[in-house]
Amino acid sequence: MNTPRCPDCKVAMKEGWIPDATYGAVIQCHWHEGPPEKAKFFGMDAGMKATGVRMMPLQAWRCPDCGLVRSYAFPRKWNRVK
Repeated sequence: MNTPRCPDCKVAMKEGWIPDATYGAVIQCHWHEGPPEKAKFFGMDAGMKATGVRMMPLQAWRCPDCGLVRSYAFPRKWNRVK
C-alpha cells in the first residue's frame, strides 16, 4: 500500500499498529467480520467468540499534524483462529 495522505491536512500519514494486551503479552489487533458475540465458560462471560473465523491484522496510520488515525485491514494476510 502506498503511504496514505490525511484527508484533512493532506500530509503523509505515519504507519503504526494498535496493540492489544492479553494474558501477559501484547499482540496486534485484528479485524473480525460480523457483529461481536460474547463467549461463555461454565455460564460466565469469557471474552468474545472468534472460533473458526478468518481475521485480518489491522494496519494503522496516523496524521502527524492533526492526529487522525485510520485503520486498514488487508485481505492478503488472513489469520485463521482455531
